[in-house]
Amino acid sequence: MLPRRVFLNHVSHYVPETVLDNRFFEGILDTTDAWIRGRVGIAERRTMSDYRGSFPVFEIGRRAVDRLIETTGFDLASVDLILSASCTDDLQYPGPGNMISQHYGLRVPAFQLKNACSSVVYALEVARGLLQLGSYRRILIVNGEPFTIQTDYADRTSAILFGDAASAIVVSSEPGRLELVDVAIGGRGACVINASAPGASPSVSIRDAIPAPQGATRDDHFGGVAPHFGRFQQSGREVFDFVVNEIPGEIQAFLAKHRLSMDDVDFFIGHQANLSMLDALCKTLGIDASRHLFNIDRYGNTSSAGWVTVLSEALAADRFESGDQLLVAAFGGGLAWGSLLARAA
Repeated sequence: MLPRRVFLNHVSHYVPETVLDNRFFEGILDTTDAWIRGRVGIAERRTMSDYRGSFPVFEIGRRAVDRLIETTGFDLASVDLILSASCTDDLQYPGPGNMISQHYGLRVPAFQLKNACSSVVYALEVARGLLQLGSYRRILIVNGEPFTIQTDYADRTSAILFGDAASAIVVSSEPGRLELVDVAIGGRGACVINASAPGASPSVSIRDAIPAPQGATRDDHFGGVAPHFGRFQQSGREVFDFVVNEIPGEIQAFLAKHRLSMDDVDFFIGHQANLSMLDALCKTLGIDASRHLFNIDRYGNTSSAGWVTVLSEALAADRFESGDQLLVAAFGGGLAWGSLLARAA
């Protein structure tokens, strides 16, 4: 028997109203608007810095769910599972999904699936498997990323990157706007992109704590950076090299499973991390500007919510025609990555 088909029935997103443009960073860092635009392609980002509550991850995620209900009329009571796919946390436990469930008066299981900027792709892979097994009928994936609240504004290399956003997706086996054709996930290592848990203060770094394989030096095996606990940190050069030199092969192998090439892909959305890096990836893959969808210039790097906000905007603008094939590629912490192939109904 063929596995059940899986569809993205509803996709929504939320970004705060407050704009944080590059002039803000000119006032606090040794940088300029021209340098930021040229280096990472970001002109502005959104921030919920005026939020005074204690649970920003839940709050921004809730706003995305509210937006989904308002724009689609979807009955949230028909959901029988919630997956939280946020990179950040309000509490060690329970997760944001449990808080969403309580807020809307639902009595459904909820659990957290957290894998940095590729979290939503991983959540879709889990949701797809559960739906194909027949374990659940409709799954809500909710994701909130209030990154500007935890940004280290003294760090010139990372402070300019991040914005706040959230997304909500309803997935089921009922025909919807996009069919989820396939998902591929992968990963290696733990040190190229990392951040500590709240309150963590280990005496050694990840690189020093985990042995390298026999015959490999620690630097050969781990690369990356020795984490500065308490903040986001990455080896930008290693991330760039990985995205430009390794991700194309992963994508081509993924498409080959379906007897497809990049010529068969109508639209591409990458992780909204750095526009220069995305442009380099598109050049390697042979993706022209008309097929490359992005919004990092307006919203910055919103972690795992980024590509979903692009998709949500494209759906709202009716960018896809029936049969169009969409490729998404996300990557982040460790290094972990994931790709998905979807087809417009």
